[in-house]
Amino acid sequence: AMPKVHMVKYGHYMADDETGNFGQEVDILARIEKGLKEQTAGTDPFHGFVVEGGAGTGNILKSQEAALAIASFSGMPVVRVSRSDPGGALSTNPTNLTIEGSNLDANKARVLLRAAILKLGRLPKAKNPKNPTSYEREAVLLAIAKFQDIFDSH
Repeated sequence: AMPKVHMVKYGHYMADDETGNFGQEVDILARIEKGLKEQTAGTDPFHGFVVEGGAGTGNILKSQEAALAIASFSGMPVVRVSRSDPGGALSTNPTNLTIEGSNLDANKARVLLRAAILKLGRLPKAKNPKNPTSYEREAVLLAIAKFQDIFDSH
């Protein structure tokens, strides 16, 4: 089955508050829940996200970052891209839970993520995606690095 890759957009002043509360991101959380149900049912085993951040920086809301971390710990890779490319490609950050999409736009990143998921599969899942262990975090970061290698070569 072709992986389902969902799009998330960042916008200034979208947050209800600046606490970073993932519960504000009901759309992301609903997509994660639906994806996990489809994985369990065997109907759609692969899901991922592309988040289109601020122009040039790829910055997103703290609440979006927290909700998308839950996606990563639920086995769903997340690619971060910039809305435009005024400053060049996004720099790779090996300590965050996203794959940096370099200079790709959101649509191209979505296509490449689908192909990468077909090649590499899902990220490792944490037993509790809202509170992963340090071992689970390290396993996810190692898997993200493999996805990052694919994005760095395109």
